[in-house]
Formats: sequence, C-alpha cells, structure tokens
Amino acid sequence: MIIRFADDFLILCSSEQVANDIHGRLNGILFKRGLQLSGAKTKIKHILDGFDFLGFHFAILAKDGYNPNKVICRDRSQGYLYDYNRTGLYINPSKKSVDKIKANIKHQT
Repeated sequence: MIIRFADDFLILCSSEQVANDIHGRLNGILFKRGLQLSGAKTKIKHILDGFDFLGFHFAILAKDGYNPNKVICRDRSQGYLYDYNRTGLYINPSKKSVDKIKANIKHQT
C-alpha cells in the first residue's frame, strides 16, 4: 500500500525483506528519471517502533486495560509479535509538532 502527500510518501509492507526489496527497486526507478530518495528522510521502520510522518506519530499500542508486555513483543528474533484484538493503531501529533505549536503560542503571549 502506498500513501502519498505531495512529495512525501509511505510504503506499507508485510515484512522488512519486502520493504528492502521495494526500496532498492524504487531507487532504480527514480534514478532513471534523474531523482533520488533522501538518505536523511528515508527509513525502514516497524510499526511497533512507531514513526513520525507529516507531523503525526503512528504506532501500535496496547488498548486500555491490557498489559503491553503481554500483548506486544518487540523481540526481533520472535518477529515483533502482537495480539491484533488487544492492540490498536494510535495516531497522535508528533512531539516535534506539539513543541513547535507551544513555541508559537509562547512567542505570541
């Protein structure tokens, strides 16, 4: 799945291996057109580790009432296991965005 906004985009994959394959193929396609991915902005991350995109932070977290240690496993050897029924996708403003808004408010007062 590809999610695009202007020149920023996410590619959601089923595994790190697929993500690395797509990254390499995309680099080749862009190179033919005289473009390249930004090394500073391009990252391959797991959703359990969370990531920031366009001012928001995306992460899979335990739902209220569930112990995160029992429903989420971040151990790479076990493949980042989590219980779909006891976790949810949480999308919140990123810390950087919130700090920027606070600084603007403080500057105006």
